[in-house]
Amino acid sequence: MFRLPTVMKQVRPVCRALAPHLTRAYAKDVKFGADARALMLQGVDLLADAVAVTMGPKGRTVIIEQSWGSPKVTKDGVTVAKSIDLKDKYKNVGAKLVQDVANNTNEEAGDGTTTATVLARAIAKEDPPWSHDGRGNRHQRAEEALQAGHNPRGDCTGKPQLYSEFSLLLSIWTSSTVLVLSI
Repeated sequence: MFRLPTVMKQVRPVCRALAPHLTRAYAKDVKFGADARALMLQGVDLLADAVAVTMGPKGRTVIIEQSWGSPKVTKDGVTVAKSIDLKDKYKNVGAKLVQDVANNTNEEAGDGTTTATVLARAIAKEDPPWSHDGRGNRHQRAEEALQAGHNPRGDCTGKPQLYSEFSLLLSIWTSSTVLVLSI
């Protein structure tokens, strides 16, 4: 039987020595911008590459290692997607997003998980309208078109309308996509 005060005296120096090396389990790393998107896309690509080989009637089989029992051999895209867990947490976030796509497709339709995964990768790789790189170019082109008096919609007669300076500024400030509406 141990006496509690004696044990506590032995544990305190060890805790003090380890304290600087311990991290809080609830702390989060936050990344923004192109770096975060690139890491997430790497995870999406890894998962989609593993799932894409199962596509179609002549799809290949995938062997999944399990911690217990024999390996699992499958041609099911959602099973392959569920089995992927990446070590890098940013890549894993991208992979988990596509796993959710495969799971939801499996629940709703019961099939087509591989196709949904490949489509999700294609959608993720597209330049989103809110991305910083593409946004400036679109706004610049819209501003040039508006200053030249070009109206992509035109009026009911099909003739282009000229914009006032106020409507030009307002449309540039309020537009976040390619479509710029006339006021």
